[in-house]
Amino acid sequence: QPEGYSVGKTVELAQEIEDGENIVSETDKSESEESVDNTAADTSETVTPKNIILIMNESLTDFENVGEIKSNVEILPYIRSLNKNVKHGQLHVPTFGAGTARSEYEALTGNSMSFLPSGSVPYQLYVRDPEYGLADILKSQGYYTIAMHPNKAHNWNRASVYPCMGFDEFISLENWGEEHRELLRNYVSDKATFEKIISLYEEKDADEKLFTFCVTMQNHGGYTVEDRAGFEPTVKLGYDTEYPLAETYLSLARESDSAFKELLEYFEKVDEPTMIVMFGDHWPKIEEEFMAKLLGGNRQSLGLVESQQSYTTPYVIWTNYPSETVEEDFSANYLGSYMLQLAGLEMPGYNQFLMNLKEQLPIIGVGAVCDKDGNWYANDALPDDYKKLMTDYNILEYNNQFEKKDVIESLFTLK
Repeated sequence: QPEGYSVGKTVELAQEIEDGENIVSETDKSESEESVDNTAADTSETVTPKNIILIMNESLTDFENVGEIKSNVEILPYIRSLNKNVKHGQLHVPTFGAGTARSEYEALTGNSMSFLPSGSVPYQLYVRDPEYGLADILKSQGYYTIAMHPNKAHNWNRASVYPCMGFDEFISLENWGEEHRELLRNYVSDKATFEKIISLYEEKDADEKLFTFCVTMQNHGGYTVEDRAGFEPTVKLGYDTEYPLAETYLSLARESDSAFKELLEYFEKVDEPTMIVMFGDHWPKIEEEFMAKLLGGNRQSLGLVESQQSYTTPYVIWTNYPSETVEEDFSANYLGSYMLQLAGLEMPGYNQFLMNLKEQLPIIGVGAVCDKDGNWYANDALPDDYKKLMTDYNILEYNNQFEKKDVIESLFTLK
């Protein structure tokens, strides 16, 4: 239990949220009251999408955002060119090189790995039934909810977790069907996976609202010559030292960029309002020397703040209808709530709290947080205002995930 936790304290925080009191520092309270809506996004000019597609792309990283790459081609030309009807930037994720389900957990639940044991995987240890989050919230507002992953259903315990989260259906490799199974190396390609997403849209009823959550596999490690299975890298690096793992990975990322372009071009022509979100789960495991060239030093030698960049992946929130273009960085625990806000959908109190917290502390990093002014603080050296915010967050998350008897369900679900 976090310090100061009790069911009573959770109820107190829930009441503050319900009463419209901003859970922010006193110095910024008046400013936040003007800029943040505590009940839901202002829907007066907000289009609510009929289709919401959330893609967690395996190992997708924007290395060109980290440093200059000596390569023969641009790695993510399409994603980096998007400048209309798009929110984009760097998403801070809680894991490096592996641990996909940690980033997935944050995005879908709003809970932060920073309050959980280092190296733990909630999907394997903590998930309860029901597990509140994005799928449950969308389902309660009339969306049919599908999770899909072109690999084995038991990976990261997803076959057990997804029904608890409120997904109506889980499409894994076992029930994928014969179409859209094109392999790139040994994994179903992003192109085929996105074609499957399109087919699900085309098969739905005309009046049905659909939420599709997809975890891709194409870019999964390893990246050795033996792992290529006939795939020839298209990206060539121009360094004195050869980096074959990096060349393979970067070539795969470029294939993801191309497949994403085809997906968006399809939905550009769709009449139904559609929101498509894609983000990477973590950095790939490739040559440390190559990554050090971009980071300006070996990860192990970097300071707490400098190392945070190795926990960033690109995110894109695109709509096929007019929406404001914004570039900003934040952490994965806010992604689901931010999607709900942008879609003008109703949010439980916990998600309202998270949107207020994002205004003050947009990045909950690994061992550190970053405030709205770009100042980084180690977790054990937070100013009092921020320490209170993080403690309140911890208390709410603990009640959500671990309270055995008195979960304040009205905080976490609309049901």
